[in-house]
Amino acid sequence: MRSYFIAMEGIDGSGKSTIVKRLASYFESNGRTVITVRDPGSTTIGDAIREILLNKSFTNMSSHTELYLYLAARAQLAEERIIPALQANNIVISDRYSLSTIVYQSLTGKHDLEKLEQLTINAKNYCTPDITFLLDMPAEKSLERVLSIRQPDRMEARGVEFLKLVRQRYCDCAKKYKNIHVIDAAKSPDQILNEMIGVLNV
Repeated sequence: MRSYFIAMEGIDGSGKSTIVKRLASYFESNGRTVITVRDPGSTTIGDAIREILLNKSFTNMSSHTELYLYLAARAQLAEERIIPALQANNIVISDRYSLSTIVYQSLTGKHDLEKLEQLTINAKNYCTPDITFLLDMPAEKSLERVLSIRQPDRMEARGVEFLKLVRQRYCDCAKKYKNIHVIDAAKSPDQILNEMIGVLNV
């Protein structure tokens, strides 16, 4: 059986983590081995980088520092977790991946989109998801969900207007890049899961 590399994207509060678990359970119930990861993170080095990136006290972080920290964490994730899993014909589901970097860093650091694409693709051991699912949700609803369960991180603390820009950039990228499937995050988890299964044809 073939391997699959699936990325789950969307603004925070859109339900990515919940759907990652649901999709992983579906594959596992059908006898597949599933590796779930989050980007940045899911390695000792990546988790350390994640703590730096989301720390609200680092208000003076350079946009270039931020960008290369994301790329470094992803390189480690790919080499240590993703590539070995795919080579073993397993399924990998990642909570965020390269599209997040392209979207957020083009806004926070005003980096050129083409430059971000090249840096992402040329990063050591970069591997391309077979498909990226984009869970789309209004920014106001997203922030409402986040604030109902925890304090906002460094990105979310930028406020609803920033999240509106993030959502729009995601939608723009979905029109530009191949292998991105947009799903209305207002649907029930069962509806979202069924739509993903249909797209994957599994």
